Parts: sequence; C-alpha cells; structure tokens
Amino acid sequence: MLPREEVEALTGHPVGGVCPFGLPSPLDIYCDVSLQAHPLVLPAAGDIDAAIKISPARLADITNARWVDACHAKSGSAKGSGPTQLEGSGYERSAANVVTR
Repeated sequence: MLPREEVEALTGHPVGGVCPFGLPSPLDIYCDVSLQAHPLVLPAAGDIDAAIKISPARLADITNARWVDACHAKSGSAKGSGPTQLEGSGYERSAANVVTR
C-alpha cells in the first residue's frame, strides 16, 4: 500500500477522499465488475466528506476505466482468503480490498 504522502502526491486527494477524476496526471483506473450489479455507486469526490452518486457505466466512461474482476478467488483458494491479481495490470487486491502493486 502506498504511504499517505505518495497517495496525495499522485492523486491530489487526501486518503479517504481519493476519486478517479480530477487527477493531476493520468492514472490507470480499474472498476470491479461487481459494481455493475448496482444502479448507482458513491465514489469519493476529492475530500473525506465528499461523494457523488453516479452509475457504474458513467463512472467507467468518464474515467476511461478498465473493467476487471478483482474480487474473484485465486484457483485453489477460498474467496477473500488472499490477494487476487488484477489481470494484466501488475496490481493485486488484498482480502481487505486494497489495491496494491
């Protein structure tokens, strides 16, 4: 996981308020396919006290996100028992749902 200072330097947003738009430079954005089960999602909006309501499709569209299945279990392991690879990204999601490289 990135240290707090690196998160703010990369995104321009404080930890707890990081959102996929309004970034100072382009970053790869990934949306988990499980978001598609919801009509609206509430991502952070640049501050720990800010969020927006948006459809998952619109969120992916305006951020040029790549859809990934980040929550599936690795072959031979129980769901949520360890990190899962975000295919082709070099990132993995831990059991705590934190994306790390």
